[in-house]
Amino acid sequence: MRKITLTKLASTLVALSCGISFAHADTTSTNLTLNTVTVVGTLDKLGKADVTQSNLKLDVKALAQQTGARKLDESLIYQAGIYANFAPSNHYNILRIRSFYPEYAVDGTTISYSNGLYNYNPVLFGIERVEINKGANSVLYGATQPGGTVNLISKRPTQERQGLLQLQVGSKDRYSIGVDYSDRINDSVRYRLVGQWENSRGEKTYTSSRQYYFAPSFTIDFSPNTSLTFLTNFNVQNGRPNTFVVPGYGSYLTTDGSFGTSTYFGEPAYSEVDTKQFSAGWELSHKFNDNLKFEQNYRYLYINSLFYDVAAGMAQIDMRGNTSAIRSYVYNKGKFQEHYFDNRLVANGEIFKNVKATVAVGVDLLRTTVNGNYATGTAPSISLYNTTYFREGASSVLNNISPTRDYETQNQVGTYLLTSFDIAKLLTVNYGLHYTSVNGKTESAIRTNSYNTGHTTHSGGLALNLPWGFTPYVNYSEAFRARAPLATSTSSTDTLAYNTTKQLQSGLKYSPENFDGYFEVGYFNIKDRNPFRRDDLTGSYTQTDLKQNTHGWELTAKANITSWWQTSLAYTYTNATTYRTTTVYETNGIPKHQVAFWNNFAIGNKLDVGFGVRYYGTTNARSIGYLDLRRLMQRQSPYVSVADGRTKPVWLFDMAISYDITPNWNLGLNATNLFNEKYLTNCNSVCYFGATRNVVATATYKW
Repeated sequence: MRKITLTKLASTLVALSCGISFAHADTTSTNLTLNTVTVVGTLDKLGKADVTQSNLKLDVKALAQQTGARKLDESLIYQAGIYANFAPSNHYNILRIRSFYPEYAVDGTTISYSNGLYNYNPVLFGIERVEINKGANSVLYGATQPGGTVNLISKRPTQERQGLLQLQVGSKDRYSIGVDYSDRINDSVRYRLVGQWENSRGEKTYTSSRQYYFAPSFTIDFSPNTSLTFLTNFNVQNGRPNTFVVPGYGSYLTTDGSFGTSTYFGEPAYSEVDTKQFSAGWELSHKFNDNLKFEQNYRYLYINSLFYDVAAGMAQIDMRGNTSAIRSYVYNKGKFQEHYFDNRLVANGEIFKNVKATVAVGVDLLRTTVNGNYATGTAPSISLYNTTYFREGASSVLNNISPTRDYETQNQVGTYLLTSFDIAKLLTVNYGLHYTSVNGKTESAIRTNSYNTGHTTHSGGLALNLPWGFTPYVNYSEAFRARAPLATSTSSTDTLAYNTTKQLQSGLKYSPENFDGYFEVGYFNIKDRNPFRRDDLTGSYTQTDLKQNTHGWELTAKANITSWWQTSLAYTYTNATTYRTTTVYETNGIPKHQVAFWNNFAIGNKLDVGFGVRYYGTTNARSIGYLDLRRLMQRQSPYVSVADGRTKPVWLFDMAISYDITPNWNLGLNATNLFNEKYLTNCNSVCYFGATRNVVATATYKW
């Protein structure tokens, strides 16, 4: 019944919109110049921003100038509702939005596979804009993570010729060269070439990352109403992964000693990451008239991944009082492929007096496959305070691993409806639904598990456009996901209930009429049922938690106080609780309070100086323990449990300086964690250190 209803609705929509649009269309226009760059792959599928919820649209160039970031998560440290300080990784982006992991999309095409062994690694230099939809919302892409969607808009051909050369050098052996050039072949064909080489060292000794990135794109303007953009990128990353997990004994528990943030508990000879990533797709836009258009986007993604690493877990004290870290290894080698295809009709017009409507009907298709081999097991322990590598004992174990086959597929077909009504320029009413049919399976050497289900998600919101720039809003949205566990033993679970999430958010936006500023305060409440938990070693999914409830507040303030003084404030309060069958506890790794305050001062016409301060409150520290084998002499259990506690709060200071040498040349200097504070971001059995001081100098030439 859902499909029949949507089909009838689509037919009615096209007929109605054509009737509206032909009455208003300008059929005499001969202007062949497009004044703006068409972007089909945006979260705003209706062609207008959703004012009934809290969302972000961020310019990557401005983010990079503020933070000196080389990765996406590093660039988002001054945004409300986003926790981007969970763990420093030299290869992966680790974000939490409103305490949950988000879904990622590139140019409007979702990347559905959230297994950490096949992460998509975006290159910040190749991104033009970041769009963030906070919290549950499967109406946009079907089955998605409960934290929302982070959509990355790639650099694409511009209307005018432009070029950029960027050179960087910084701490942790950071060196990079970036080139960005866009031009026209003729009046109808434009192109852009973006490339970057980068080298850097991780937070831990022995860890490193090298990256080679190339992203050609071109646009064909067939007419003022029709354009086609091809987007491709090639990305190779290799090196030694920065394993950020450390034992709680020696980091959180320091009564008997401690180790530094750079201490490496892996094995350099058995640590490697080598990822080759390729994606290609297109964005097609055809405008029938002023009130009806067709949009289509497609992307193919291929990831060839080799990941091999040794990580430390619990600490152990032997009979002689020597302290070591118990270690395990993970090996994964395989290929991930994804096809995503989205088609939609978008119509707009005045349906009644003072009532304007925008409606989109679409169909999206998704297929992902994983074909690889993985292995995990116990590795020889290592001294906690006097690490020694390249030992023969490690070689005998790590040279003789036995990988297991891992084959996974997921197929998704969705139909969706999005609507927005603007009534008398006073009230905005939005509603959307997405029906998703999804099936998939996982195959291992032991057996095959599968799932096949369908689910409809809804979203809706109201916003009042009041005088003096006030806009109160309320919004409700849903999300869902389905997974099958990878069988690692004959007794493994063969089915998982699908995960559902509901979010209610409300707030007030304020854009003063006579003041250059923006203010927003918002409340959110998210209820996540049957959440999936991914095993960091095997990548398989389990459902040990019954639910996770999160509520909180967000405050955003941005203002140009004077022509030379800009300021911004982001505050987030998050109360996250996890429920299990036998216990209830505060969700790990999420600070209750976050503050990010930034001030930028323009000194003359050439110099800008910025200062920032960030505060991260305490997080729950639980399940921390260690083994003391000496207790066996007293016939006691060797496991020593430590009472749950909290990590310490921390204040971090950042700085940015930008100087225009000429109209074309600019020099920049950025420093984060300026005073090199040592702190823990999370403790849950194991612990995570926060990022240390990072300094980078940037020289940019524009033409």
